[in-house]
Amino acid sequence: MRASFGPDPETAKILAETERHAEEKKLEGYKATLKHRDNENERKHIRLLKKIGNESKRAWVVLIASIITAIGGIFLSITGRSNLGIPLLVFAGILIKDLSGKPSSSVDSE
Repeated sequence: MRASFGPDPETAKILAETERHAEEKKLEGYKATLKHRDNENERKHIRLLKKIGNESKRAWVVLIASIITAIGGIFLSITGRSNLGIPLLVFAGILIKDLSGKPSSSVDSE
């Protein structure tokens, strides 16, 4: 008499195939999750690049405007119209301060 432990070979084969199928489905789900994360990270990266580009353009505009304003203020101050030149120089300073991206008031709002 032969003692047998566990399922017969045909049942064991079916159980193994079922387990393999379940593991394949888990793997497919994990791959889909990774692909979704990768797509989301790519979209975030593109948005960040656009934001950096827009901030850079804004900084150049402010820098050029402040230089022109400062030159105008210096010219007016030299030609004797300091009542117009000094406010332009102050405004140029405010524009340059704006390049830092911080509010003009030094009060912390956070």
